[in-house]
Order: sequence, then structure tokens, then C-alpha cells
Amino acid sequence: MHAYGIHRSAFDMTFQSIRFENIGPIGSGEVHRRPISVFVGPNGSGKSIAARMIHGACHLDMSQVTFQMDLYAHRQAATARIMSYAGHSITRRAGMPIATVPSHGARTSSLEVDMDGQKAPRIDYAKLGLGPVHDVASPPPLHDLDGGPHASMYVPAGRTGIAQSFISIARIRNDLLRHALAQSGADRSDARMSGAPLPAALRRALPEHLEMFYDAIFESLAGSPSAGGGRTLSRIFGGSVGVSKNAAVPTTTYKNEAGFESEITSAASGILSSFPILECAGQVKRGGLLIVEEPEAHLEPEKQLLLVEELASMSREMPFDLMLITHSDHTVDSVLSLVARRMMRPDDLGLYYFRRESEKYAHIRQVEVYNDGSAEQELFETATASLCKRFV
Repeated sequence: MHAYGIHRSAFDMTFQSIRFENIGPIGSGEVHRRPISVFVGPNGSGKSIAARMIHGACHLDMSQVTFQMDLYAHRQAATARIMSYAGHSITRRAGMPIATVPSHGARTSSLEVDMDGQKAPRIDYAKLGLGPVHDVASPPPLHDLDGGPHASMYVPAGRTGIAQSFISIARIRNDLLRHALAQSGADRSDARMSGAPLPAALRRALPEHLEMFYDAIFESLAGSPSAGGGRTLSRIFGGSVGVSKNAAVPTTTYKNEAGFESEITSAASGILSSFPILECAGQVKRGGLLIVEEPEAHLEPEKQLLLVEELASMSREMPFDLMLITHSDHTVDSVLSLVARRMMRPDDLGLYYFRRESEKYAHIRQVEVYNDGSAEQELFETATASLCKRFV
């Protein structure tokens, strides 16, 4: 049963748990799928790598795994072939070169993925190496009738710079298109910015986990913002989201409460950082997963609380699962307050602390959440203790 009363079996779900062993900076640990999960820990402890691997696992085509398992059930090559398909598929979606996955000089570097109770073969990257890629290519996702097209959307940190770069690319594309139309004698007003795909060579330069982010946010910035994302942004910041009246170059705009209007890429950094999160939420299919790095970026504490509450509300209504990677105690407190206010059960919140055991590796530890919404917050308690020492 989903936390908000929705049966998971009604959806095409993917991973339910994933276990890491010697993956990048992660020495060991296990993450179970929850309606809301929060990753907390020091810089460089593997939070983003774990989230990207989970994103990759969400897009693992289990029908291919099952097909290959049936086809090669009586051959010794079966496990190696399936492991190769699953391993390369996950890391490709995670945007990671497969040679960089094994770590700590260990003989075993593995993932164990549970997909709706069906365990995929244990993927040992130390043995997988750079071997042949079997059937990794997969068809582009189709739109779900009840939501967006994607089983998982990954919203990266550094969104303000990315958004500004995308709108610059859109302008260049638009200028080239209008120039080509002028050369041919066509009506220049036909040249419109849109979310059309980038040239293949440029698109390949994007890590695969950002290609879907590009598709969603480029179209939004180029004058096609979602109504739901715009309404939510207005509830948090006031003002309104719209589209410029310049017919030749439609772009998304933000008008503040005083009536000042500008392209949204020129709006306050907190608005520009939050806009892609809310737009990408609409691209997650029912029962999917929205992963957000540093939702607190560029936001004052009160806005951090509001954004997390709005995301939690969207995840209940659509519904989808929500995963946050954060360094902010305000983000963690906002999620814990949902438990304190009886808006979700403690078991529906997965609070994971990435504890660095040594200079070499980190261990993922699930932190217990109590009925009153309290939980250990080691990262912030350590920072407070360090601060106190400086003044004592």
C-alpha cells in the first residue's frame, strides 16, 4: 500500500530496494523505496552517486531481463549476459563511465536490485568491467495516460546555470532558424523557439540522466511552462508565470507581485532554481520517482520549508515517490514535520545518513524516525558542536 492510499500494484513500478557494495565512495549500504526518502551526509560521501544509480535502476527494462533469463535459462552464459545488460543499462542512465564504478581496490563491487519482489541478478562491476554491452539500447519512453512519460526524473544541483545555458542555446537555435528562413525567402515570423531535440552530437554530450531534464526544462523555458508548476511557484513566491508576447521568440516569463516582468532566467536565483523542480514533477508518471538534488539551493529558510511541503503535496496528488538529496537541516525538518503533523507515517519516510567511516568509504545507514517527527540528525549536530568549540 502506498503511503497515501494508492496500491503500488496498480502501477508499472521498478526498483523497491538496492544494495551497494564498493560503488564509488560508498563502501556498503541499502536503500528501500519509500514515498519520501531523504539522503543526508557530508560532501563526497556518495549521495548523488547512489541517487543516480537508483535513477538508472528505475529505467531498467525488466522485460528484457526476464526475456534473456528465459531465452538463456539452460546456458552458462545466461547470468553473464543478464548481468551485462542490467549493469550497463543502470550506469548509462546514471551518466557514469562504467570503468569508474568499482572502488577501494576491492575484488567485489556490486549492486543488488529488487524489482517488485523480483531480484535482478547481482551485478558485479569488478567482474563486468568494460565487456560487451548486450541489448542496452531501449526505446524512448512513451507518455503515460495518467501522467508524464518517465519512471524517474533526476533534477540536478546547479540548476540556475543550466537553465540560463539552455535558454542561450534556445536563442542561438532560434537565430539560426530565422537566418535560414530569411535566406530561403520564407516568413521569418515562422521561426519559433521550441523544445525540439538538439543536434545528435550536442545531445550526446549531455549525461543521460540529464537528457530527460533537458527535454522537460528546455520546453518549459521556451514558452511552454506547465500550469501546475506555475501555480505552485506562485504559491511559494507570489507573482505569476507566463509567456512573453513577442511572437517571434516566445519565452517563459515571471512577473513579481509589484508587476515587474522579465524572462524567468533573469528572475531571482531562488525562483530560477525552484522552477525546474516543479516543471520536472509533471514529467513523472504515476507511481514514478522524482529525485531532486539540493532543493534548498538559493532559498531562504522559510521558502525551503514551503518548497518541500509543496513537493510532498504534489507527490500525494499525482502520485509519485520523492527523493531529496540535501545539506539543509530546514529541508530535513520540513519532511519530519509531515510525520509530526500525522500527514505521513514514520515508516513511509526513509531518512538515510551517508556516514563516512574513513577517508576511503562511506556507509549508508537508515536513521529511525519516531512518531513525534524526531530523528537523529548527525550531520547538523556535528556542525553545531564544531561551531561551539570555536567560541569556547
